[in-house]
Amino acid sequence: MLLTGLMMGFAVAAPVGPIGVLCISHSLNRGWRSGWLAGMGAATADLLYGLAAVLGLSLLLSQLQPYHDILRFIGVAFLLYLAWGFWRQNHSDAAKVSGQRIYFSTFLLTLLNPATFLSFMAMVTALPADAFADQKLVFVLGVFLGSAAWWLVLATLASKWSGRIQAAIINKLAALALSFLALTLLWLGLG
Repeated sequence: MLLTGLMMGFAVAAPVGPIGVLCISHSLNRGWRSGWLAGMGAATADLLYGLAAVLGLSLLLSQLQPYHDILRFIGVAFLLYLAWGFWRQNHSDAAKVSGQRIYFSTFLLTLLNPATFLSFMAMVTALPADAFADQKLVFVLGVFLGSAAWWLVLATLASKWSGRIQAAIINKLAALALSFLALTLLWLGLG
């Protein structure tokens, strides 16, 4: 179960989306530790969603359904706030951002993404029907560790490229990716 979880966690985290762009941007601006902290925020949110999925908390999460639109708009506003910050950020401003802020911003972004929970529900349903609760928890731990490993690899690679890639360009790309995600979430909410 642990090995399966590790592979799935690595595979789910690997596609470079808005969180990946944030991780790269933080790595270029502040070094691998900041990029890894950004990824760990996402991995922690994945861990919470994974625990919710294996513990059967989907009923509890369904109670949030009446607040879905409000949560969506909060998420859109937060994404646009982060996008604006990245758009305006220059390299000297980047050094002023704390590790806690980096971690919690990606944690919140990942938590506000309903696709994260749905992907964990799909993963958990792929587990054998006779899997015990402790096996499911080991699986979720594996997913977390696989995700954390991916973020470490991405942050390390991005920080190694920092001399070759201009951080200002990555910041603009991060801002555009976050804006696109925000507008997509808004559009889906209106549709």
